[in-house]
Amino acid sequence: MKNLKINIWTGILDIVNCVLFAVSWPVIFSTAASDAFGGTNLTSGTGTFFYVMAAIGIILNLIALIQSKNKGISMVGPFWGLLVMHCS
Repeated sequence: MKNLKINIWTGILDIVNCVLFAVSWPVIFSTAASDAFGGTNLTSGTGTFFYVMAAIGIILNLIALIQSKNKGISMVGPFWGLLVMHCS
């Protein structure tokens, strides 16, 4: 069975991003509440972190998809990773 290291790392990042996106709404709402009542400005930085992680996931999945296609191996993992990152 052929596999690429980028596919393994992309799969790991996809799992991490799923957990991050699952907690993103409560985290952003709590930072927004602390901004409103505490006078801080953390919400934009917190939101930016989640967007950067999503962008890294999309880029890595695109690279994995192209490399999988060029090597003639299954493109199912990178395809589903792109679908999940796009829908998040």
